[in-house]
Amino acid sequence: PVSLRPMVWGINRAAALDNFPRQGLLCRAGPWSLMGVGDKLTIIMGGDQVRQVTIDKDEVDKELQMFVPSARLTEGTHTISYTVTRLNQGAEPSEVMDVLVKLTRPGGHDETEGPGHSELIMSIPKDIIQGGIDKDNVAAGVPITIGNDDGLPPYPNAATGGQIQVSWGGVFVLSERLTHEQAEGKDKIIVHISEKTILEAEDSDQTGLAVAFEVYDLVDNRSTDWSFAQRVVVTTDATRLLAPLLKEAVNNVLDVDKLENRNGTAQILAFDLDTFKEGDIIILRLRCTPVEGAPIDIEITGEPLFNLPSVHLMTVPNALLRLMAQSLLAMSYRVKKADGSPDLRSKTRFISVIGELQRLAAPVALDAVSGALDPELATVRIEIPFDDSFAEGQAIQLFWLGTRPDLTPYLPDLLLRSITQGDVTAKQPLFM
Repeated sequence: PVSLRPMVWGINRAAALDNFPRQGLLCRAGPWSLMGVGDKLTIIMGGDQVRQVTIDKDEVDKELQMFVPSARLTEGTHTISYTVTRLNQGAEPSEVMDVLVKLTRPGGHDETEGPGHSELIMSIPKDIIQGGIDKDNVAAGVPITIGNDDGLPPYPNAATGGQIQVSWGGVFVLSERLTHEQAEGKDKIIVHISEKTILEAEDSDQTGLAVAFEVYDLVDNRSTDWSFAQRVVVTTDATRLLAPLLKEAVNNVLDVDKLENRNGTAQILAFDLDTFKEGDIIILRLRCTPVEGAPIDIEITGEPLFNLPSVHLMTVPNALLRLMAQSLLAMSYRVKKADGSPDLRSKTRFISVIGELQRLAAPVALDAVSGALDPELATVRIEIPFDDSFAEGQAIQLFWLGTRPDLTPYLPDLLLRSITQGDVTAKQPLFM
C-alpha cells in the first residue's frame, strides 16, 4: 500500500491490477509466534473474507506471500484486517486499517497516439512563449496554468489530493496537493517555475526547451502520458556555447526504430580557437525522464581534443537511446579546460525520441530441457543477458512466479544480484 497520512493507506492501480495481472494484489504476512502447520490466515476487507491460506510445513516461521484477486478490490475506502487461527484454537484478530482503493488514472483516456496526452492542458503566458526568457525577466519566474479557465475540472478524474508534476527542461517541479475547489475547477491551478529552476535547467538553443506536465492522484496513480510539450527559448547566459547536435536526429526528432542497433553520434562544433584548445576534454551530458524507470542524468567523457578546428564526434550508446523512446532527450556538454581554468558550458538541445520501447532481454534458465525444469535439482542457474544500460550499483531482482499443484501462486523472495564494475567492464551475461 501507499501511505497517505497517519493511519490511512492507499492501493493504486499498479498494485491491484498491473503488477500481477493474473494473480491480483500481492500481500505479505508473518511469521507469527508459535507458527505451525495447519494455522490459517484470513484477510478481511469491509467485513468480507477475501483470502484465506493454510500453513504447510514449508511455510512455518517464514514470511507468507499471497494474492487477493483483483475482482475483490473495488474503488472506495475500506477497512482491512486479518485473523490468525492456530490449529484447534480460536481466531486472533489484527488491528484494523483504513485503505483507499483507487483504480482509475488521473487524466482519463488519451485520445491521441504517440507523445502528448489529449486531456492534459496547460497555458504559459504569451509574452514568455513569444519572447522567451533572458537575464531581464528570469527573476520573475514563469506561472503555468493547468486546465482551461472554464469552471470545469482541470482534467478528467481530477480529485482532491492530486498533484501536478511539471518538467521544465528536465527539471521537475511538484505542485501543492489539489484542494477540493481546484479539483472541481472552481479555483485555478498555477504552478510557479522559479528563477532557481530556470537556471538549473540551463539555457536552450533557439528551438527552446520543452515544458510539459503529468498528474498523480492521492495513491500515486499516474496519467498515461505527459501533456503535449510547449517550447520556451531561454538565454540567460550569453557566454554559453552552441548546443551539441545528434547526427541521427532529423529536425530534432530521433526515431530509435530507424536507428535499429546503431549507436548515436553527438557532434560538437569546435570551431572557435579562442574557446577550444588542444587537450581540452568534452563531457557530454544526457538527461531524460523515460516512460519506464528512473530519470536518466549521465555524463559521457570524450577523448582530449587534438584536431582544431573540427566537428568533435562522441558516441552515444544505442541501449541508452532506446531507453528514452517516447520521451524527450536534453543534450548539452561542458568543456574541461586543459589549462585548469573553469569549465565552459553549452546551451541545451532538446530532442524528441520516438519509436517503440525496448525492454530488457528475458532471463534464461540454463538447466531447462525443452522448457521444463527437474524439480529434484538442488539449484537452478539463471542467466541474465547483459544490457548496455546496466551500471555499477544497480541490482537484478528476479521474479520466480509459478503455480502450485493446488493452483495457488508461488513467489519466493529471492536475494538481489548486485551489478559490479567488473560486470559492466566485462559486458558478459550475469548469473544467479
